[in-house]
Amino acid sequence: MSISEVIHQTLAANNALDLVPLVKWEWNTRLTSTMGRYHPGTKKIDFSVVLFGRATQAEQDNTVAHEVCHMIVRHQFPHASAHGWEWKRAMRNAGYEPTRCHSVKVDRRARKPTKRYRLLCGCADGCIVTQNLITRMRKRGEFDANGVNHFRRCRTCRQSLRAK
Repeated sequence: MSISEVIHQTLAANNALDLVPLVKWEWNTRLTSTMGRYHPGTKKIDFSVVLFGRATQAEQDNTVAHEVCHMIVRHQFPHASAHGWEWKRAMRNAGYEPTRCHSVKVDRRARKPTKRYRLLCGCADGCIVTQNLITRMRKRGEFDANGVNHFRRCRTCRQSLRAK
């Protein structure tokens, strides 16, 4: 079945055809380990270009139904857990086994290694942190004009972290 057909069939099986105009989906080249992802805020579904190419038709259909069921459950039960009984029921209504994870082979080398940086503290070697943490600290304005972070401390020496 095509993606649109699976979406329509899943919505119909769960008496949620009123959501048809809200369903937006697109291909995502950055998804390398996840076959699909539902974004509740934008009500958009992303599908992995890489993994869909490797998946069987049954795996593709299951992934589409999986993500559409997230949308249905979020609409009908706003506070339900992601893979709770409501989602499992929606998957079964659509005729699919409610499984959390796909079984498509993932190329682990496709993932970029996490960048790491050294911040200064009282330790001889400093403190190693990830790029994600540095970005979060900058966005939150945790560094002062001198590059000192007064909100986070080294786990070893307990001194404030400083940018080089």
